[in-house]
Amino acid sequence: MVFKKPYAFLIKHFKAIHLVIVGLLVYLAFKVFNLVRFFSEFASSGYYTSSSNIAGSYINLFMYLAVILILGISIFVYMLMKNKKKDTRLYMALIAYYIFVFVLLSVSFGILQGLEKSVVDAQSARLYRDLSLLFSLPQYFFITVTAMRGLGFNLKKFNFQLDLKEMEIEATDNEEVELTVGVETYKAKRTLRRFIREFKYYIMENTFIFICIISIVGIIIGTGIFMNVNVYNKVYKQNAVFSYKTFNLKVNNSYITNTDYRGNELIKDKYYLIVNMNIVNKSNVANNLELTDFRLRLNSDNIYPTKSKIEYFTDLGTPYKGDKLKAESDGNYILIFELDKPYLRKNYVINILESINYNVGDIKANYKKVKVVPEDISKVENVGTYKQQEKISFKDSMLKDSSLKITNYNITNTYKYNYEFCINEDCRDSVGIVTPKYTKASNAILLVLDYDLKLDETTNYYKNNKNASTFFSQFAKVRYSQNDSDPVTVNTENLTPKELEGKVVLQVDAAIRNADNVELVLSIRNREYVVKIK
Repeated sequence: MVFKKPYAFLIKHFKAIHLVIVGLLVYLAFKVFNLVRFFSEFASSGYYTSSSNIAGSYINLFMYLAVILILGISIFVYMLMKNKKKDTRLYMALIAYYIFVFVLLSVSFGILQGLEKSVVDAQSARLYRDLSLLFSLPQYFFITVTAMRGLGFNLKKFNFQLDLKEMEIEATDNEEVELTVGVETYKAKRTLRRFIREFKYYIMENTFIFICIISIVGIIIGTGIFMNVNVYNKVYKQNAVFSYKTFNLKVNNSYITNTDYRGNELIKDKYYLIVNMNIVNKSNVANNLELTDFRLRLNSDNIYPTKSKIEYFTDLGTPYKGDKLKAESDGNYILIFELDKPYLRKNYVINILESINYNVGDIKANYKKVKVVPEDISKVENVGTYKQQEKISFKDSMLKDSSLKITNYNITNTYKYNYEFCINEDCRDSVGIVTPKYTKASNAILLVLDYDLKLDETTNYYKNNKNASTFFSQFAKVRYSQNDSDPVTVNTENLTPKELEGKVVLQVDAAIRNADNVELVLSIRNREYVVKIK
């Protein structure tokens, strides 16, 4: 609507305008009251809340829109009243206070997001409670004064009747431009040109009002986009902390592969999305994650974390099996999703069920969403070939700063070793013998390796496999060839006694005794290291 006489419009609709402001003020006061009550209950409940999505629950888009509308109407009335030298103190106070409220809502939104992720100390909780209460009190004054004007109390001081007589307002004042549509195109063009010319003059005469309107529309659109992207439909990225029930979650890394820790394909045309996640239990009691709350929505299928084959991914993290996590605990775990080959993607969105709202005839599920961009570790790459006595660094693998050196080898049918045998405090020197397992004795032999292995204690592998001898059980293979024939790769079986240190005894194919070339192949997930034995 175009107002040729905005002050006349203000006088005619003065009460209605103020009642609209009152409605907005009451709505905002109610929402702010809920926010103040939350801070009060938060401070009295031990400075902890198990609620999730607190920010979106207590501060929504409509609160921002209400503040923007209050500011827009107040600025409009203030400018018109100021031009007529009327009392503008109420509107100046409204503008100043609700600019402050807009900022306060944004700050409170950040505080509420922080409460979802961490426990707040007592002093901060009481400060939030007291400040929120203090800053909410002026709005009740504004509601009272604005309502009085909306109901017509004490309007004589503005002397609007005199203004109306001076302006000689008539019904024709509301007429703007009449467009007559006819068959003569020149008349339509002339009318259009006149309309454009008059509209330009009108804009020039009311520049400030148009700037205010454009600014308000821009703020509304910007606020709407911000709230939709960052609150209602927010998608978290890797390394972003977000709340889920009584937990804080953060995706550290994610991987996609079709192999086990040795680089062997698990199941044809099956892939696995492994999500390494930091899980913090904020509660003072033990709680568990519901695995059925975590799902990938691919086409029409819901894919949930699997508990099968978790033993093949211990080098990527500690598998989470649904157990209860200790109160106030902090740890890293992996969730594993089994995917069919057609579901391979560059990125995935994990939907985490947070709550379910039941209304009459309707059920609505609320989800937290986190986007993961998995690293493809399905392709095995050869790092290099090493000699005996040469140190192998695993820095390019999941073992990080771990290293290995093979210092000597022995190929034998049986292996004898000395050790100290103790019963209580009675210890005696003893001799142990290792032979191939009976079922494979006819075509098996022992490969004994002297080694120096240093494992990086920060790796997931070390945390889940602290016994050094299991390193060879999980990663070692033997490759051999004879007379320029094609190399043959065979698995090994670790027969190392627990009393033996610094040596590993591997049962391998007996053909390596007469082979021209024998290599120890260490397949560590997607990296392959080769040690020349002979």
